[in-house]
Amino acid sequence: MRNKANVKRLQEQKCSHGALTDLKIDDVFAYLSINENTNDEHADDFDNTDLDIDFDNEYFADADNKDVTDDDENENEEDSEEDEDIESDLSEKQVKFGKEFFNMESSSIPIRDYDDLNERQPNFISLTCNIDGVAVYTSSEQSMWTFTACINELKRTIRFSMENIIVLAISVGRKKPSRVIMQKMLSPIVLRLKELQKPKLYQVSVNSCEMLRVYLIGISNDKPANSLVQNQPEPNALYGCSKCEIAGYTTAAKIHATPTTSKRITTTYVRIFPTPANDRPQMRSNARWHEISHALQNGHQFICCDKKIHSYGYLGECEFTNLAFVDRGISFMCDTLHTIYHGAFKRLLKLWLESSKKQPWSISSFLPLITIDLANIRYPSTTTRAPRNLSKCFKLKANESRVLLLIGYPIFKKYLPEVYYNHLKMLAFGITIGESRNISSKNLNDMELLLSSFVDNFPYHERYIVQNIHSVKHFAKTVNDFGPLFNYSTFNYESVIGYLSASIHGTKRVGSELIINLQLFKEAYFASTDHCSSSYLSTFIKYLDTKNKQHPKQRISTENVSEDDLDLLYKSFPKEYTIKSMKS
Repeated sequence: MRNKANVKRLQEQKCSHGALTDLKIDDVFAYLSINENTNDEHADDFDNTDLDIDFDNEYFADADNKDVTDDDENENEEDSEEDEDIESDLSEKQVKFGKEFFNMESSSIPIRDYDDLNERQPNFISLTCNIDGVAVYTSSEQSMWTFTACINELKRTIRFSMENIIVLAISVGRKKPSRVIMQKMLSPIVLRLKELQKPKLYQVSVNSCEMLRVYLIGISNDKPANSLVQNQPEPNALYGCSKCEIAGYTTAAKIHATPTTSKRITTTYVRIFPTPANDRPQMRSNARWHEISHALQNGHQFICCDKKIHSYGYLGECEFTNLAFVDRGISFMCDTLHTIYHGAFKRLLKLWLESSKKQPWSISSFLPLITIDLANIRYPSTTTRAPRNLSKCFKLKANESRVLLLIGYPIFKKYLPEVYYNHLKMLAFGITIGESRNISSKNLNDMELLLSSFVDNFPYHERYIVQNIHSVKHFAKTVNDFGPLFNYSTFNYESVIGYLSASIHGTKRVGSELIINLQLFKEAYFASTDHCSSSYLSTFIKYLDTKNKQHPKQRISTENVSEDDLDLLYKSFPKEYTIKSMKS
């Protein structure tokens, strides 16, 4: 009953009177399961009937029946074979492990029937994936792409530690991969993840084992990586939004620029994405992709206002959608680091500080006073990096922008006109709600209202409503689906990518070097935990590794330390150091 109530609540996009705390795994699974079944039903209806009349009349001309192709028979056969294999695994009556016997008689149901399966097999592990690229060397175009995942069931304090991060794959190439290459790189990863979706026997402790399943439920990337993974256009292109099907249109980059036909002088254009309050774009989903792809296979063409042929941003298959609980729209989470702190908020800072002084929103003349006010702010003790001078706002780190937006926004009240300051508060208040640990249903509704109003009532020139500004609208939906923003922000993965890139020291065979370094790290981690977990030296070695200022309380002596522990301790010191024994 609880699962059904959660499903109903999520379908209505409302929260219960309780609070959303951390990542709602059960609710997300139930919600995605219902969406998956609904999408499959829509796809079947689309296959078994003619094209929808309204959809046909609105977008394309008539189609001949002889041009219709049907690819679903092979897909259905593959799905049925996979379900039979899963059922045979689940219907295993007795599994022997050592001296233990596990009765599995009650588990003889399809895995896609999630509501019933969750009641009988409640044990599963869920993953959140991150895919990102980084330059290996500053003097070349060689790039490293990391495919990493975290386990959502772990506490957040240890969830993103390097020893708990799952490295799915690492690719090093001469340049940025294309969309075709990215899908080929994802293919073996998806095959492994599909195997993990089947119930397997895992040892959870020394004397116990459980049947567990592993599911990928979300992907958290920046926008360029999303365009590759989702197999969609670039974020600033036609239908470039990863969450909805907004086309946008091009306009001159300079507000007062006049078009010219001169060969020497060219007008630069940018694509903007204004969204009127009464016009809501179609959200992306697996069902929508099936609808568009079938229409394209049947010979139909989609033409936008400027007479360009398009496919609503669906350039092809997305490998991740072959997994049980990955949707082409919902599963791709909104990221605060690149979209808010390095995106929308920095766009506002640039307008305030780098625009012409004739603009009503320009506050560049007050920059010395703003710097003084920033220096007088007393930030919380948990602040890792206080904002620097705003004279070079584009050099601010994401943590600095975050603190400035969420804590330091009141200093702009004295300098910004009221309409622009109120507009800033919409963004600050909305993101503050999304970053909170506990989010009630009322707060979630307030967040959606604030962020939607921030985009719909953009007081600056329409030319500045670029993709980052438009994407602010989608954050409330992501919070409703997956919980607070800090659980899946790419802030958490930056240190992992930095660790992997910092482990590269050579110029040749970078892939082999990475594999060796990861293997050494894994062996060193197990040596430090298994070998020294009960040792007298464990706290002392932890002190050496973490560089804590607080010394271990226990005094170390050679009488209660084994030779193996001393060998491991010597590895933590430089060779020129010596260890002197002391009395107990």
